[in-house]
Amino acid sequence: MTHRLYGHDLGALYLAHAPAHLDDDDATLALIATFPDISAARITYGLACRQFVTTGDESRIDAYFNAADIDPDHEFDAGMVAVARRDVERMRMLEWEITAVHPSGTDPDSE
Repeated sequence: MTHRLYGHDLGALYLAHAPAHLDDDDATLALIATFPDISAARITYGLACRQFVTTGDESRIDAYFNAADIDPDHEFDAGMVAVARRDVERMRMLEWEITAVHPSGTDPDSE
């Protein structure tokens, strides 16, 4: 992950809609109910950020950005997916920084 505060804020958002006591399957259903247009990749990343907030463990986030969930027979190569995920998330982080919408109430420039 490139920005811990962003990951924490995103995890807190998903945690608000899929509390920590839910397992991944129930949390996925809760996220789909809250965000009907959410993609499978976004759910995977959201669950990883949710785990980061509750445990401090970044391993699932790292696995997401390394495309560890992409099978060899997938339509796209895991390396290509990894690059795309990093690029998309960088754009989302930039938007997050520009709009200054920080659920944690912390300015990322003050870190």
